[in-house]
Amino acid sequence: MTPTKSELRAQAMERRQGRNGAVPTPQLIELLRREFSPNSPIGCYLNRPGELSTASLISQLTNQFQLYAPAVIGQNLSWRKLTNEFQVGKFGIDEPLSNITIPVTELAAVIIPALAVDLAGNRLGFGGGYFDRNLAGVTAVKLALVYDEDILTKIPDESHDVKVDFIATPTQLIKI
Repeated sequence: MTPTKSELRAQAMERRQGRNGAVPTPQLIELLRREFSPNSPIGCYLNRPGELSTASLISQLTNQFQLYAPAVIGQNLSWRKLTNEFQVGKFGIDEPLSNITIPVTELAAVIIPALAVDLAGNRLGFGGGYFDRNLAGVTAVKLALVYDEDILTKIPDESHDVKVDFIATPTQLIKI
């Protein structure tokens, strides 16, 4: 029997204990530079402890692309221009202080967090549905960052779940 999303979340949270913020494979940066023109708007989350670090990714992309990060506003996400000024958001995650925003529909690519993914592009988040609601119907390329051991055989999917197009780990980039 396939574990439930709740069971998979608990297992993923257990795996996160003691992780030190490894960085995604350099193939991710190569993909973005190859597929998107300079100044393209790219969305990228700001990581929390236990997730792959997005700091070096952001620093390597900042001079080539317009970078935006999500901020939680009520039950939705607002994509704010990345600057050097942050505030701690609703879930204890840094959010840009910038007042410059972009509609999610204008992002060329979106780099999003995941507790786990499967090779069908199903993503397991924290269960709040923020990214699923925000990315529903959006045509931007969706890239999930996870550790290699967080690529699972099967994640139960529901009609509202948004699939990812790529998975990036510290060692590989997988096109779905």
